[in-house]
Amino acid sequence: MGKKKVCDNVKWQIVDLLKDGGKTQQEIAELVGVSQKCVSSIKKKHECTGQVSDFKRSGRPRKLNNLDEAYIFREIRKYPSLSCNNLAVNFNTKFTNVKVSKATIRRLILRKGLEYPMAFRKPMLTVQDRIKRYKWCKQRLNWTANDWARVIFSDESNFEVFNHKARVKRFKVKRLKNESETIGIWGCISSKGTGVCNIYTGRIDQFVYKDTLENQLLPSVELFYNTDDQWIFQQDDALAHTDNSIIDWFKEQNIQVLTWCPRSPDLNPIQNLFLFMEAKMVNTKITSIDHLKQVLHKEWLSISELNKFYAKESILVLEQKVAILNIDKHI
Repeated sequence: MGKKKVCDNVKWQIVDLLKDGGKTQQEIAELVGVSQKCVSSIKKKHECTGQVSDFKRSGRPRKLNNLDEAYIFREIRKYPSLSCNNLAVNFNTKFTNVKVSKATIRRLILRKGLEYPMAFRKPMLTVQDRIKRYKWCKQRLNWTANDWARVIFSDESNFEVFNHKARVKRFKVKRLKNESETIGIWGCISSKGTGVCNIYTGRIDQFVYKDTLENQLLPSVELFYNTDDQWIFQQDDALAHTDNSIIDWFKEQNIQVLTWCPRSPDLNPIQNLFLFMEAKMVNTKITSIDHLKQVLHKEWLSISELNKFYAKESILVLEQKVAILNIDKHI
């Protein structure tokens, strides 16, 4: 139809003018602003098919058939961290009759609604971190179960309405913008069980953390211990935890804080509870922020009521971890 695209409304107008028979093709072309060849083509198409829309263009034949695409997606499921280039190399090695490029693989992935994000690398333990872990474990090698029972372990964990906590480079289903909303939960445990949790929106800062200590930690202490009992509070070295206002608050409350190893969530037994909660929520369809808050609160209460032994066992395992890490300072 030429370089200029003609809409269907103009084409039907040309057909009506041709049916009237009062004007020539050249006059109709000048009237609607198209070429005479365009008018002639529309006339022939309408006489042959009764339609004026452009025919669907076939384009170049597809290189990959359904079986080829199925093979590629099986490879993606088995090895989600493979690059498009490696997928193309593997395909060309297995099938000699068809040769594909990484651009063909990339177009297939995009057409199927997948994306290929690059996640940030996790910070690894430095030599100094390993030495600090070794010294920390050596200092507490002789701690008994009663010593660990005096510790209140705490931490935060983030949950999302649409969970995409992929920590490695892998394929995943594309989602819309602003579809992911984050909710945080702060919790604490001791050998007595779980304490009072705080569920908040977004990321925690020193103001939210101080409010959490006053309204969740102190009531939890009353649940765990008697007034005269000696206890120690554990927290990691997150910025919100080491703010000057938080340090002053601990001094005012006369709370002893357990020194902690950098980048060592594996030593914190409360992480086991968060993993337990996340595993239970895998098959729960979260529909909104409020729904996520309700589910998190329900799961935390279920741990409190039904799995008090789980917190105690997680803390007892820490004694074994300390002994193992004390053996090898390179762990």
